[in-house]
Amino acid sequence: MCQAHHPGTISVHDVYLGRTVAVGGEGAKAMAEAFRGREREVLCVPRWIEGAEWLEDKLRSGDGLLVKGSRGIGLDGLVAWLRARRGL
Repeated sequence: MCQAHHPGTISVHDVYLGRTVAVGGEGAKAMAEAFRGREREVLCVPRWIEGAEWLEDKLRSGDGLLVKGSRGIGLDGLVAWLRARRGL
């Protein structure tokens, strides 16, 4: 189980994410392990830039992208990078 920011819990097995990039240290490693399997592709990296190209190669027109994390690890940079690469 993964603790949500709000009271209650969610199960990572009840959420379909075809691909996951976990960014950061030990917490990211734990999240990546929780999401592995069940036909999911998972990459764990210390900095977002290290997984950005991997993720970009996987995204297709019409795909959704959920970015969840803190600005402290720079995930807003990932969004800006992807937008710039796609001319958005």
